[in-house]
Amino acid sequence: MDPNFAVAHWHLGLAYEQKQVFDAAIEEFQKAISLSGGSPLMKAALGHAYAKSQKKHEANKILGELNELSKQQYVSPYEVSDDLRGAQAIMNRRFNCWRKRTRSTRSTSFIPERVATVQMRSVRIRDFKV
Repeated sequence: MDPNFAVAHWHLGLAYEQKQVFDAAIEEFQKAISLSGGSPLMKAALGHAYAKSQKKHEANKILGELNELSKQQYVSPYEVSDDLRGAQAIMNRRFNCWRKRTRSTRSTSFIPERVATVQMRSVRIRDFKV
């Protein structure tokens, strides 16, 4: 592999992310961004890896950078939404964990639809301000 070929590092990062080896994925995405001159596609992949590894602050920073970059050049809305989807998956796992706890304690005040709606609003507003 040519060590200066950004796309190879990007694909390697994707492979690491699929295997849930997030630190290695993040490292490869950072190399890809550096070698590509700041490709929005590769930045979005880095943001997604941060979100999947529960590094919300770093993911939020990447989203902000992509938002600023979108004012100067085309940034794929799909890639940014994929980044947010990674963070949403984390929140859904947390929600399901709490739902299981509620059922095991036989709480009568649990309304799944209402909690899910509030949860999704909080992801959009509180965690990912751009």
